[in-house]
Amino acid sequence: MTHSAATHLAQSAFTRTLFIPEPVKQELSHRLSEYLTEAAQAFPKLAGEGTDLYLAGSLARSEAAVEPAGSGYRLASDLDFVAVTQTPDEQPELVAQLLAHLRAFDDDFLPTCFVLGRSQAARVRSHFGHDLWQGSRHPLVRGSSDGGPARPALGRQEMLEVVVHQLANYLLVAPGPADEVIGRGRATPEHHLRKLQLELLRAHAPVLGDDVPRYADLPAVSRTPPLDALVSPEFVRELVRARELSQRNPEPATQGIQRVLRLLSALFIRMRPGVTDADGLAAALYAEGRTRHGVLWLFQLCLIAYFTLTVSTGGAARRAATTVLALWCRLDSAELREAREMPDVVAALDPGEVTDPTTPQAGLLHQAMTLLRLDYYHYLGPLNFGRIDYPGYSTPRGTGVRA
Repeated sequence: MTHSAATHLAQSAFTRTLFIPEPVKQELSHRLSEYLTEAAQAFPKLAGEGTDLYLAGSLARSEAAVEPAGSGYRLASDLDFVAVTQTPDEQPELVAQLLAHLRAFDDDFLPTCFVLGRSQAARVRSHFGHDLWQGSRHPLVRGSSDGGPARPALGRQEMLEVVVHQLANYLLVAPGPADEVIGRGRATPEHHLRKLQLELLRAHAPVLGDDVPRYADLPAVSRTPPLDALVSPEFVRELVRARELSQRNPEPATQGIQRVLRLLSALFIRMRPGVTDADGLAAALYAEGRTRHGVLWLFQLCLIAYFTLTVSTGGAARRAATTVLALWCRLDSAELREAREMPDVVAALDPGEVTDPTTPQAGLLHQAMTLLRLDYYHYLGPLNFGRIDYPGYSTPRGTGVRA
């Protein structure tokens, strides 16, 4: 049973891709099948009876990516294992043991592992939960007798979460060494900009049922509203190609940044003649922020406004800065941990000063946003992993993003 599941997952890892050569798929699928079989055989010995092991992430969605390695290719995507146990403990020792075993077996793959209790697995949310549901249909190990994770609904907030995750990586995470084993150069601004554009395109694509479009679906989807007015199918194809094969982005970063601004603006506003992307987006974020509470909502809006500030000049930059500072004023310090001292610091900043990235004030705002990001994930990770609730965060399915 475990070998059959491993073979199926390996063979289907690339079925929703467009540009990976068939010989590369076959070679990597064979190696991947052996690797997943080893994981399935080792896991019960480490975790004990009554535990399940699933593969989530991009491989569960059948859209794995590759990258050049010597004269061939290797898998560029992480292998996101999810262990479901009888207790709700995170069990870092189990994670460490499984990853150490897999790295000793074949260190050319990039495994990660999350541990959920059985009751938590029934409450997973967002794209993490959707990917887990996809992978649970072919469990690597099924030691329990329950039905496995449920299929979570995807709506406005879930799409924004993925966009904001990539935007935070682009704006707030310092680039790492390109030759690090962990990440393999994926901590570069170019990589984050590529993923940010892809997730924005996916956020605009129509959701069919409770499924999500794959990156390979985007070239065709870009021929339909609203994307047909925002991007060309030819550009989208080249962006998908760059992602699948880990190639350079198809256009300079300056053009990519402006496209991100345009796609973000189209999520929140109806573009009108005479209204620039930056001005319209800042105004829409300010208006929405007046009705929202809580760090999950406000960080998302604030980060998008902060991006608008960083890519704008003159009056548009100042108006975006004003929006950022206004959103900070709505945060409740009692909810914050890492950024608890920062609302007072941000409140003392001058919008005109923070528009110049060389000023100390701009540096303080960047530090504040970096700390607020940590508080955001303090709640979002446990929420999506089914460990906590956050009342009033999600909006009903079908609620549009556009104002």
